[in-house]
Amino acid sequence: MPDYITYLNNKILEKYRSVPPTVMADKPNVLEVSRETMDLLEKSRFYVVENGRVRPMTTVEIDALLAEEQAVTTVEENALLAQIDDDIFALSDFPMAKTDLLIDNIKDLEGVKLFLKRLVKYVAKNTSF
Repeated sequence: MPDYITYLNNKILEKYRSVPPTVMADKPNVLEVSRETMDLLEKSRFYVVENGRVRPMTTVEIDALLAEEQAVTTVEENALLAQIDDDIFALSDFPMAKTDLLIDNIKDLEGVKLFLKRLVKYVAKNTSF
């Protein structure tokens, strides 16, 4: 069975290995690729679709993609920091249930780091050593 990818604006969105053509019939922007190409795509994400063919990204394209991803990460981190600030600093009485909820909502290590940084700043600001 053939391998396929779906793409949008030259970016590869999904990879389908060894699927029947009927599975891909109703999907937009589908391209059948060779097994060798699929192997390459599974080893690196730095490929694009151009003129109906898969090609490696140029250094400029890779740099632009990494910068775009970093910008998205920064925006997400800033939004999380703002939320943590609102949750911690806006409260004069910080109930334990609120603390539990904040901690339970942390999704990854980066969230833990951001929460701890804010919590330490809050404790330092409101405690005299």
